[in-house]
Amino acid sequence: MTDNGTLTAAQRRFVAALLTSRDVRSACRAAGVAERTGWRWLRLPAVKAALVEAQDTALAQVTRVAVGMMTDALSTLAAVMGDGNAPTASRVAAARAILENVLRFTDAVTLAERVAKLEERLGGVE
Repeated sequence: MTDNGTLTAAQRRFVAALLTSRDVRSACRAAGVAERTGWRWLRLPAVKAALVEAQDTALAQVTRVAVGMMTDALSTLAAVMGDGNAPTASRVAAARAILENVLRFTDAVTLAERVAKLEERLGGVE
């Protein structure tokens, strides 16, 4: 098959299988294609692009779910931290988790804002 920018049905199955398989061999088996074919397809720009897009979509979905759970997670940690009957080690671990993750989150937000400003200065580069 030549790489004309579109995927065959088998290639789409292969890309989908790559998202849930532990390796290329397993993805090939799941998609019903020969392993050698799978490795060859992975060199095609259209397959590479489809895989990147599929991975980005999956990561975005997981991120949305995780963000949705952040408030509950923080409430749970705060409850443990404030529970005078909880073991000291648990309370300290909860406090540490809150502090460490707030710092990471703050750094990530700050970095995202800085990147957005740089992109704006460069003329809206995506």
